[in-house]
Amino acid sequence: MNITNRVLTLNQNVANGTVDCVAGCRVILTPFELAALAIPGNPGFTLRCVLIADDPGELSDEVLFTFPLSRTFNNPLNLINADNVFTSTVSIDLLNEDTNGADEIRARFTLINNSTGQRVIRRSRQVQIVL
Repeated sequence: MNITNRVLTLNQNVANGTVDCVAGCRVILTPFELAALAIPGNPGFTLRCVLIADDPGELSDEVLFTFPLSRTFNNPLNLINADNVFTSTVSIDLLNEDTNGADEIRARFTLINNSTGQRVIRRSRQVQIVL
């Protein structure tokens, strides 16, 4: 299993103090994983997305926002050429975590095999926003 085509777009709305956040990716499963989805009762895979602060020199990246909905895949047809998009509008204050005015943000996607607990974590490219 893998997560590809990872993107993050942040559009600042100065007038109302919000940022429109759009994170997207594709989920790729192996032929074996796809075949397993056809087994009745298979719990499938879950995809989650959070926005993280990506500060140079920091050992861990702070989670700034968790998209409220996750995606669960238990049918192979849900994965064929499907883009998985997470959208939300958040307060500028939520993403404003650096004192220098420039905030470096990434989307972090986590794909979980609900049968085995195996996880794959991938990040989008860094987006810089001045708040």
